[in-house]
Amino acid sequence: MTTKKKGGVKTVKGKLISSQNSTKHGLTTLRPSGSKEKEIVQAYIQELSLYYEPESPLEKLQIERIAICKAKLDRLYEVELVQLELATEKFTKNPDLVLDQIEHAVGVAKGMVKELIQDGVIHLPCSLTDDVLERICEEIDHVSANLSSENDLEIYCPHLVEYLKNYQPIGGKAPENLFEKLKLIADRIEKVFERGDGYHVKLNEYAQILMHLKEEAEKNQAPKDDAPDELDLYIQSRQKARDAEYPRAKKVKEKIPAEPELLIDQELLKKQINLFERLLEYRNKSWQIFEQYQSMRDLMIRGIVLPQADSDLLMRYQTTLDRRLSTAIGELLHLQSKK
Repeated sequence: MTTKKKGGVKTVKGKLISSQNSTKHGLTTLRPSGSKEKEIVQAYIQELSLYYEPESPLEKLQIERIAICKAKLDRLYEVELVQLELATEKFTKNPDLVLDQIEHAVGVAKGMVKELIQDGVIHLPCSLTDDVLERICEEIDHVSANLSSENDLEIYCPHLVEYLKNYQPIGGKAPENLFEKLKLIADRIEKVFERGDGYHVKLNEYAQILMHLKEEAEKNQAPKDDAPDELDLYIQSRQKARDAEYPRAKKVKEKIPAEPELLIDQELLKKQINLFERLLEYRNKSWQIFEQYQSMRDLMIRGIVLPQADSDLLMRYQTTLDRRLSTAIGELLHLQSKK
C-alpha cells in the first residue's frame, strides 16, 4: 500500500511566505512588522546601544528584543487609540445622535445648531447679519404707533428701513415700495421656518439661484416672432391714411388718475415685523442648545468603551508584550552586571 505524500510548499521562499499566513497585525510576532515599525525598532536600538554600550552578542540580542517589544507596545496603544477615534467619529458625522438627547433641540433651532456644527456659523436668511437683526428687533420692541406710510417707517424703524433699502434679493428684482419689499422678505423668512430642522440658508439660497437661472434660460429659449403679418400691415396702413385725412379725429389720451395710497393692513404688518423677533429667538436658542450639545457630546465620547472582545484581545497582547519586555530588560541587566 502506497502512502500519499503530504502536499505543501517545498521551496525556502514558499515556506517563508506561508509562515506569514496567520499574521494579521504583527503584534504577536518576534520581528518588526512593516517598514515603519522597523524604523522605530532601529531608533530604539540606537538609543539603547548608546546608553548600555553592549559588547557581547547576547547583550546586543537583548537590546534588539527590548526595542522590538517597546515598538510593538507603542503600536498597540496606537491601535487602541484609532479604534476609539473610529467609535467617536459617528458623533461628528451624525450630530442627531447627541441632539436627540436634548429636550429643546427641535424645529428651526435644531436646524440652526446642525448648521453651526457643520459650517461653524449660523447663516441668517435674506442677507441679515447678527448686528442688523439685533438692532431691528431692539427698535421693534419700542414701536407702539401704527405704521401707515414709509415716512412712519423712517421715523420709528430707521434700522429696518436702512436694511430694506440695501436688500437685494437673489434672483429677481426688488420692489421699490418698502412695504412690498418687507412682504417679500417676510415670505422668504417664513419659507425658511417651514423647513424646520432642515434649516439651511445656504442651500436655500443656492436653490433660489438655480431657479432664477432656470427661469432666465426659459425666457431666452422662448420663440420670438414680433414681425407683423400681412393683416397687421394692412390695418396699420389704413390707420395712417385715416389719420392723414381726418387729423382732428385722433383720440386724446385720457389722463390716468393717480393711484390711491396703499392701505396698510396693520395686523399683517405686525406679523411680518414679528418674524424678525422670532428669527432672533431661534438664533439665541440655537446657541444655548449648541453649548449643551458640546457638553453632552464630550460626556458621551468619554463614556465610550471598546467592545468586550476587542478590549480583552488588546489586554492579552499588552500582557504578553509587557512580560517579554520585562524578561529582556532583566536579562540585559544581568549580562551588564557581569562586566
